[in-house]
Amino acid sequence: MPSFPSSAIACALLSVGLCPVARAEFFRLPSSGDLREDYRSQWSAVAGGHGAQISQNSFSQALPTTDPAKVLFIFAADSSATLWNSPGRSQSGVLLENSGPGAISIYPDSPIQACGVTIESTHAGPTTWTLKGYRGNGSYISGVSRTVADGRVPTFLGFLDPDAETQILAVISSTGQFTISNVSLQLRRVVNPDLDALPVAAQETVVLEPMPTYLHQGFVNPQAEEGSLNAVADEIPNVHDLMAWFPSLRAGDVLAFERVGSSVSSSGGNNPAIGVISSTAELLDGRQFRRVPGALEAGTDIQTPPISGPNGLLTPRNLQQDFIIGARSLVFHPAGGRYLFLSRAEPNPAATPVSVRISHMPRDVWQDWLDQYGFHGSLALSDQDLDGDGLSLLEEFAFGKDPTTADASERADYAFAPFVSGNADGGGPFRLLFGARIDGPIRYRAESSDDLSHWQPLPDTALVPALVDPAGGRAVMSVPLPATGSRRFGRIIIENLSP
Repeated sequence: MPSFPSSAIACALLSVGLCPVARAEFFRLPSSGDLREDYRSQWSAVAGGHGAQISQNSFSQALPTTDPAKVLFIFAADSSATLWNSPGRSQSGVLLENSGPGAISIYPDSPIQACGVTIESTHAGPTTWTLKGYRGNGSYISGVSRTVADGRVPTFLGFLDPDAETQILAVISSTGQFTISNVSLQLRRVVNPDLDALPVAAQETVVLEPMPTYLHQGFVNPQAEEGSLNAVADEIPNVHDLMAWFPSLRAGDVLAFERVGSSVSSSGGNNPAIGVISSTAELLDGRQFRRVPGALEAGTDIQTPPISGPNGLLTPRNLQQDFIIGARSLVFHPAGGRYLFLSRAEPNPAATPVSVRISHMPRDVWQDWLDQYGFHGSLALSDQDLDGDGLSLLEEFAFGKDPTTADASERADYAFAPFVSGNADGGGPFRLLFGARIDGPIRYRAESSDDLSHWQPLPDTALVPALVDPAGGRAVMSVPLPATGSRRFGRIIIENLSP
């Protein structure tokens, strides 16, 4: 898998320039290494032997490929073609030869996402090769061209069609005659959306103690639990180190939580198991309201009711970042998370016994995202800006953008690059807003400046999501900027957390 740099910076200034959104054309492939070859032509296996002819304006027979389930058809337009299935006809060996002057059309038997041809001619001078893509109905999509100084030198020409609409390829030469020694094809790779189908790498089962809790226990409760700077080292029940169980765990992987036992309390009410993932093992004492200061957003939130104290005083217990554990609950492991805190929603010594089974299901979110668009080789490097909108691939991934369309300035729910909101005339505080994914191997850091030269880091607590997508994996971040000076600039630094 390609690696991306340790950091990438996306800046957001008060003045945001808008640029038109345009669907990108095909991306030209610099080399054959930028195409993931799923199958290719196999001229040497053509029935009929050496020298099989394709008549002018006619289709060939079904031609074999390296995938037994796939075939190609060749159409010779205003020319004739010959299939040579033994070495000696060109520098590249076996080939499809076109007499010219017309194009050769190649028909795969299913839509493709990328393709490449190795092409040459007998012409010793400058030659322009063109590779065009069409839909199955014959409508033109796009194409790429390349001019070489000597047409006799085998040349690679290829393109990527992120939408995978291409069903017909046309190869054209400025000099007429040419030969094709290889046709390589890439299919759209379907990313499996069924999280339950992911393989389980490791599994742990723990007993959920009925009384120890990470929830607030009452503002003036003399029996409240003591705090701990490291609840794991201090062996506080219901606190666990996920990395000790799952050393290969990374952001974006799926954790499946399964309650083993009944959530019904001894009195007949519902008393579910709940949990929260934290970046630290710190647990404040029971009188504190937010006992897990490193809590991270994950899973489906549960609203825990207030607790009643002396004289009927109600104090809030709910922790925004925790989640309910049902018969089977799937949670995306959040960036920076390591420690798991468990509890019953209502700590009770008479609670029915419950265990929690946790399964680690690895999920390569970054590679899945690259595969969705067909990026491979140098096109998959994280610092690439393929659509020219100023965002690198890593930034497009982080901010939920389309890396094939110049849409950096477009703002949509849970998907937008950083911008600063505020009123320099005192109409409200400046805030740095961005819509980002929280299910991948990335971490965000915010910085502010009043002169674009000197940048000050903002505390990590400022990066708590303001709005989280109920479906998981995305959030809107609203980061307050220091109220100093009449000008405020903000930027987000994206850090790579992958191994």
